Amino acid sequence: MAPHNNLRIIDNFMDEFDFDLLQSYIMGRRGHSVTNNKAYWMVSPVIQSFSYNGANPDNNTQLVHFLGDEEIQEYNFQKYIGYFYLSRCKANLTIRDSYQEPSSMHVDMNVLFPYEDDDIEFNHGDDHHLTDNGCHIPMKTAILYLNTCNGYTKFQTGEEVKSVANRFVEFDRSAMHCSVNPTDVPLRGVINFNYIPLRYFPRLGHIREEYEL
Repeated sequence: MAPHNNLRIIDNFMDEFDFDLLQSYIMGRRGHSVTNNKAYWMVSPVIQSFSYNGANPDNNTQLVHFLGDEEIQEYNFQKYIGYFYLSRCKANLTIRDSYQEPSSMHVDMNVLFPYEDDDIEFNHGDDHHLTDNGCHIPMKTAILYLNTCNGYTKFQTGEEVKSVANRFVEFDRSAMHCSVNPTDVPLRGVINFNYIPLRYFPRLGHIREEYEL
């Protein structure tokens, strides 16, 4: 795979026991039905309607649940990901259709951190020189796939990452990407993260040791 967007793919990302609990919580024990009564789900467009340029607007729909602090702590995301600042954590469920259609290309967050303009090209990659008090800290986007299916993530630069259960992919927040719905399972489940990695702060070594990062 070409090294665009600073893609970092990790299979078997979470311990099997932790992942099974998370998968069951989000997708139900059979992996295709929302059976828990704790997660609050809402119907949301995959892409805002004014930005959607796909062939079928009816496919621009997903179920979304924003995970709260208690859920984030319960599933040890900080330990697994190693973030310094978590801006957003949400679960997305995409519903099966008879054919596959990519959503519109997009980036997840409209505002970069810290204060920057709207030019996504201004978001540098991991190779940009950084210090603890540097003027630029790039935010990362990551996807944790909750089940295996023929849906996938597609990047504007051409890469495709297949939906494989317990696969984690991290990339630059500025990377244009889209999701592709499944046709072989009722639901495609992912958890989407937007964060600043702790690795950008080498002076915080005691935190690395505490969380075994």
